[in-house]
Amino acid sequence: MKQIMNRRELIKSILLASLAPSLHTLPAWATPLNNKRRFFVMIRAANGWDVTLGLDPKVRGAGFEYSDMFIEYAPSEILKSGTLSFGPSAAALMPYASDLAVVNGVFMSDANVSHPANLDYISTGDPEGRAADLPVEVSHAGNNGPFGVVFNQSLKRANRDIMPTRADNLLNLRSAADLTAFADYVSKLPDTGEMHRSQMALLKNSAIQKDLLKSFDLVKDEITAGTSGSDTLSQTRKTAAVLAASFMSGAAMQGMIDIAVFLDTHAQHEKIHLQNQKQVWDSVAHVFKIFKSLPYGTGSLFDATTFMVVSEFARTPALNASAGKDHNPLTNSVLLAGNGILGGTSLGASQLVLRKESGTGEPRHCASAMNFSTGQIAKTRAEAASDAFQFIFPEHVAATVATALNLDRTRFSSAPASLPALDLILKK
Repeated sequence: MKQIMNRRELIKSILLASLAPSLHTLPAWATPLNNKRRFFVMIRAANGWDVTLGLDPKVRGAGFEYSDMFIEYAPSEILKSGTLSFGPSAAALMPYASDLAVVNGVFMSDANVSHPANLDYISTGDPEGRAADLPVEVSHAGNNGPFGVVFNQSLKRANRDIMPTRADNLLNLRSAADLTAFADYVSKLPDTGEMHRSQMALLKNSAIQKDLLKSFDLVKDEITAGTSGSDTLSQTRKTAAVLAASFMSGAAMQGMIDIAVFLDTHAQHEKIHLQNQKQVWDSVAHVFKIFKSLPYGTGSLFDATTFMVVSEFARTPALNASAGKDHNPLTNSVLLAGNGILGGTSLGASQLVLRKESGTGEPRHCASAMNFSTGQIAKTRAEAASDAFQFIFPEHVAATVATALNLDRTRFSSAPASLPALDLILKK
């Protein structure tokens, strides 16, 4: 207890000394708003989504049996915008289609069907599971604010010395009446190397706190609405508002939003998964709405932010004995948007291997190999096996994010410079 009190007194004494602004210069992260800051947000919907209901809708082709792929919607319910197609759960994305890029046919694994391993892989781009989550990697490879990466549920830092800050804790700063109260709040945080250095720098410069409180005022309606509800959309909009305020003020430049919706429908998949996945895409669309509503530089905060929306894998194509769909890491889909992303584009594909052709007696929904230079999808096994075609893996998506943000790839562990990005969905 004595140690804690001594630390509080130390911080307060620093604050009192810092009240004379002429004694300190602002650090890089506290510079006025400009067009050079670029932000990153990863949004995760855990449990594994049925991509046919969202980013990779399907229709039954010639020779398909009902037992090959369960599709609970008519072809007329598939929503189209240019080359993009959305299943009925993703209708909320349509107003933002011109800003979105969909990557289908992301191959996760041919053996490991576990939730943790695949969520870790899609979140890091590292098949060995040793890297940090992409927001942390982005922070390490580029610029960051004093609060590091802001998140709402979980964040993997691996060996990166990056500050993690819970969105709710950051929101508590709104009730800090003065810098002394703010110091008291900071003194209760765990004391680690980078965290301590960042917080001490923050305490020496009151401008960042004032900018943050002003930025909170810009999204106060979203915070109020989000705080008053316990549903998925309310919780997501509150976190998104905190992230937006953090970005606007320079308090942070990277964030992670986990959307808590049940998608692991091993039983009674019909309608339940559709409605739950609709909550995911409704929430994502509202995140976009918040960021688009905030002027930033010559555009909006959305324009300065790269978004990546993921889940750990798809669902199997056919219903099981419990009328559910199981884990399918043979394919996945990812949504990218915002800064550096060529909107209105789609890349990659997946294919259905019919039950009678699979060799296992079960239908398979699999990623297709692609020519990274042209976007052409392999049509035969011979093409897929040739050097001109390869599968899209999570590390290629990580490389695409790093390229969109113009990061130093030598500092990005899951996307080394030798690894190709998906250039066809990047702005030139």
